[in-house]
Amino acid sequence: VTVLANCDSGLVQVNVAFDAAGGSFNGFKLLIDSVIVDTLNYDTSGNNSLSVLVAGDGNGHTITIQDMDDSTCVASTTVTTPNCNASPLCELNLTGKGGACDSLQQVEVELNIESINPGNEFYLFIDSTAWSGNPLAYDSSGTTTVTLTLDGDGENHLFIVQDGADSTCTDTLNLSLPACNLPCALSNLQLEPAGNGNPATHIVEVKDFEFVPKDLQVAVGDTVRWVWTGQIAHTTTSDATSGPLFWNSGLQSTGATFDLVVTEEGMHPYYCIPHGGPGGVGMSGTIVATAPCDSGLVLVQVSFEAQNGSAGGYEVKVDGSPLAGGPYPYHPSGNNQLSLELPGDGQNHQVTIADSQDSA
Repeated sequence: VTVLANCDSGLVQVNVAFDAAGGSFNGFKLLIDSVIVDTLNYDTSGNNSLSVLVAGDGNGHTITIQDMDDSTCVASTTVTTPNCNASPLCELNLTGKGGACDSLQQVEVELNIESINPGNEFYLFIDSTAWSGNPLAYDSSGTTTVTLTLDGDGENHLFIVQDGADSTCTDTLNLSLPACNLPCALSNLQLEPAGNGNPATHIVEVKDFEFVPKDLQVAVGDTVRWVWTGQIAHTTTSDATSGPLFWNSGLQSTGATFDLVVTEEGMHPYYCIPHGGPGGVGMSGTIVATAPCDSGLVLVQVSFEAQNGSAGGYEVKVDGSPLAGGPYPYHPSGNNQLSLELPGDGQNHQVTIADSQDSA
């Protein structure tokens, strides 16, 4: 007996197969819970099969095959059908990230809760302690964002979300916060000029529902490497549907990488197929590629490591002059990247990274 989980008007299809030898000319009866529902002829091969609709009520039902003329020639079994009236199962997916330390040595934490078939509200626990703002309401979009301000204690913390109507519908997240009582430290500053046979590799994190950085400036010949760090499968797919800069990574999950060598100048937008669309819709990003020397300027890839940077971010100075657009936010991982243009004049130029709130 095979039960198909395909509820239709409260009924479930059950496929029945049995072997018969010496059955009567008049065939057999099919009974469900001792009630005759059909009379049928035996298959001459001896191998019999049939389908029957059974109440999808989550209960056990007895299916019996009985010869029409010989009541002692019988086979019976019990099956349990799915409950067609049961509510769809609740599912929660919790992701999040912590920011940099602020002047009060605290950190802003952003939690994102993806919900499927939830109740009206949910509860948040931090290290098994209920959050003071409980209960919290779900956003009708299916994605709920909660922003918290916590002490930057340098510790790992366990975040738990639990549906208010179904206590078994939960998800957890472990998140380490920076130690805000430690001084800011910037290190391992590296500059990679484009051109001269020295292509750079640029990292784009594929997080849950965002590419980081969203917009990336590269030189022709550079490599863009997407690294999947989120918990949900995503793609990186070009808006272009043909040509040398058409690409599609396919759905990938945590730990996967995908490399693209940028061979043409211009703007190359892309998106995630399940969660975005062409033209900058939803989860999307842009690669802007320039020639190694463009109007007398050279693109330089800058990378450095940061610990305990301030919430105000960092400034970039070139030959003592602040770069427009700053201050820039620190990356939560501590590994920071940016691109800038320097004069292609064959001279030395000084690039300085400084915390916006701690000049030392």
